[in-house]
Order: sequence, then structure tokens, then C-alpha cells
Amino acid sequence: MKKLTRVPTGAHRCQHVLILITALVVFTIGLLVPGPVAGATLSAADTTRYGVDYSMTNVDWPTFFAQLKASGCDFIGRYLPWAGAAWRQVTTTELEAATVAGVDYFFWFEDSNNHFRARDGFAVGAADAREALRGLASLGLPTTTPVYFTVDFPTSDGREIDAYFRGIASVLPVSQVGVYGNYTTIDWLYQRGLANYFCESNAWPEPQGWHPQAKMHQDVRSYSIGGVHVDRLTVTATDFGQYPRPEQSEPPFPRLGTFTDISASPHKNAIESLAQAGVIGGYSDGTFWPQNPVLRNQLAKMICLGLGLVVKDDPTRALPFHDVVRVLNNAYPDDYIAVAAADGLVKGTGNGHFGPYLDVSRAQLVTIIVRAAERFKASGVLGEVPVGWDGILPATDPIHGHDIALAEYSGLLNGIDLTRFSIWGKATRGEVAQMIWNLKQK
Repeated sequence: MKKLTRVPTGAHRCQHVLILITALVVFTIGLLVPGPVAGATLSAADTTRYGVDYSMTNVDWPTFFAQLKASGCDFIGRYLPWAGAAWRQVTTTELEAATVAGVDYFFWFEDSNNHFRARDGFAVGAADAREALRGLASLGLPTTTPVYFTVDFPTSDGREIDAYFRGIASVLPVSQVGVYGNYTTIDWLYQRGLANYFCESNAWPEPQGWHPQAKMHQDVRSYSIGGVHVDRLTVTATDFGQYPRPEQSEPPFPRLGTFTDISASPHKNAIESLAQAGVIGGYSDGTFWPQNPVLRNQLAKMICLGLGLVVKDDPTRALPFHDVVRVLNNAYPDDYIAVAAADGLVKGTGNGHFGPYLDVSRAQLVTIIVRAAERFKASGVLGEVPVGWDGILPATDPIHGHDIALAEYSGLLNGIDLTRFSIWGKATRGEVAQMIWNLKQK
């Protein structure tokens, strides 16, 4: 990854000398102690850990890992085997030695021949995600292991990498996706729920400082352990995508199984499948009420979970609508609405309002499902409606008509009785479950 050296300039030579001497002393101390300062006491609740990443493979691994542990570090970041320079890529021999030494590891995915690959769009992102899975499998690791996809250039506008990460999200659950990059990269992907792990580097000038969601910081100032040049890493999270995976204290979605009132519902399979996946839930008495209408704030959460977007409670997140209020210590509904809006899945009702407690019409539901398919599924999932094709549903509405025809033609409405589907009627919980399930199968 890119290394930059910054040389201070100014008008007064003496001041420069003092600054350089001070910086050299601080820098030297930092090189000698890559982990916590010697003698420092960390509280029991402190989750800070220190590690390194590097690009070497011809190394005496037992000796290196012993020296690594002695320096105060206990994890490494390594490149998955793929295209580009083989000397950079991790091997099973290295990982076996790390395991014996009690060193955890996590993985980067990067094309060393093209550091600007994240600009290459949706199809490349999807292809890279599949290559990452093959890389994990080649090492004998679970293909559910998180991977950091590198954006090894200073992004100035998140739109240049947006399609690439949507391509990744079409293959991998976002909960498995990490990103390495600058502040702008991290903020763009975080606001849209397109990554779960964030590593920010000081390889480029960062006037905004460290992003609050970047729980891993990379310091690219030159340092070596046992003759291996390394970058230093600091993490402040228990789970930063490392392997072995940390045990979860509780399941993310505690309610699993079926519901007592869906046996006669035509959407039973979709409801049960999404409940098992943690996308939807029922009521405390074990019912689901598939015929109940759906509110706009509820649909925002359902569609985010259905797409696997990572949405966290964030009291600093900008809320895009006047009538969506901040809810402390809970991501619902404010953060889900904000992420769904940032991804272009939902829009307001006008004058800066969202109408979170309004019922969702079936026409609105269909349009949101189509937007989700357009933004998160590969091209070709939505077939081009042939000229002269007539579906069952009316498709003349100037706002929703095209989406209605597209959804019907592309199979997004499978499992729904379209002869009784009034597009301006209220969308039901069962219908939402069916459409999200259809979307997940694409």
C-alpha cells in the first residue's frame, strides 16, 4: 500500500530544526515500541490491540512471530492469494505458524497491478468478491471469513467507488465486507451500509482526522521486525474481522422459527425463510399478522436487512428528513431510514418529509424493490420489458408504471396473486416478505 513521506517547510530555519528533532525523537520512540508504551497499564475494559501488515513471504515465520509478540503485537493483516505479485500473498505455512504462536490474522484483497481497481464498477466488484471467496477456500478457511477490499488511493468523491462495492455486496453479505482507504472512502461506504469493517490509513493527508467508524488505524511510517518491513495497526474493537472469529455473546436475531398464524398464508415459505435470516420478526405472542399493513419506517428497516446492509446506531449521522427524529441507543428507525435514503432506496414525500408512520402502498413497495434490484443486483436481473408486452398489472402510472411492469416481467412479484393485487392498496407484511425473498433469490 502507498507510502508517503512528508517534509515540513517554513520560513525559520531554527524552528525547523527544533521541529525536526522533536519529531525524530517521537518517531524513534514509536519505532521502538509498536504496541502499548512500556509500563503502561490498560484497563480491563480496554479493547485496544496492536498488529502489523506486510508484503513478505520468504521469512523464518516462527522467529518472526516470536519477535512480533515480543514487540507487543498479536495480529497480522495479509493479502489473499490472487492476481499480482505472489511474493506479497499469504501462505498456509505462514498461517499455521501464526496459529502456533497465538497470532490472529485478517485479510486484504488487492490487485497489486491495479491500485485503482475500485473505480472499475459493479461487475469488477462482484468478480473480486468471488475471487476473495476462492482465496479463502484455497487457504482452507471458512468462506464466511471477513475480507477488507482495499481502495489504495485517496478517494475525493465516493461515487467513484460506489458501484464497485455494490458489486461486492451482490456476492457477499455486507457483514463480511471490510474496506481499507481514506476518510472519504470510509464515510461514503459507512453512510450507505456497504461495509462493516473500516481501516483508515495515514498514507494520505487526512484533514478530517480519523473517522469515528474506523476501528482500525494504519500507520505507514517505516518500521521493521526481524528484517520484515511492516505497517503498524491499532484496533479498538473486539471484532475487526480477524480469524479465528471471536465468539458472539448472543445471536444477532434471537427469534427464529415459524409463527402461529401463517399456515394458510401463500407467503409462508418467504416469511419463515426471512425470519430465519433475521430480516423480519413477529410479535411477542408468536404471531406474524401477514395481512397487516406496513409503515414506511418499517419497510426501510426490512429492505436494509433484506439486502444485508450494515446499519448501526450513530448519534452523529445526518438525518435527511425533518420528520425523522433521533432515537438514542437504537438504530431503528432513524439510522435505517438514513441508510436507505443514502442508497437511493427510499425517497421523501415532499418538503423534506419522509412520512415514517404512513402506510406503504403496493405501488411504492414495487418501486422500492426495483430500486434495490437496480442498485444491488447484477445487470440482467431485471429483464428489459419487450415492446408490446402486456402484464396483468396496470403500468400506466407516470411514477410507478415502468417499475410495476419491470417487476412483473422480471419475476419480482412471483408468489403474489396479481389478479387481486390492487397497486394502490396497502402493502401487507406478507407481500413485503414475498418480494424481499424474491429479490434475495436473484
